[in-house]
Amino acid sequence: MTTIYQDQLFEGERSLFGVHDAQISRTTFGSGESPLKESRQIDLKQSIFKWKYPLWYSQHVRVDQTIFETMARSGI
Repeated sequence: MTTIYQDQLFEGERSLFGVHDAQISRTTFGSGESPLKESRQIDLKQSIFKWKYPLWYSQHVRVDQTIFETMARSGI
């Protein structure tokens, strides 16, 4: 079963840690490291990452029309 996250704002470390089988769209990940750490089977669209290590140890992630701001480095 797929979980849908849409039009949301997540703050803080590891906000969606280990999430799997998810569609994430028009969502902003603000301050806080590793928001999707160890996630898998993610379909990510039209979203924004503002902080470090956005997809650390993630697997099977599809990214489309997504912005990785200057501090969203590493971890991809």
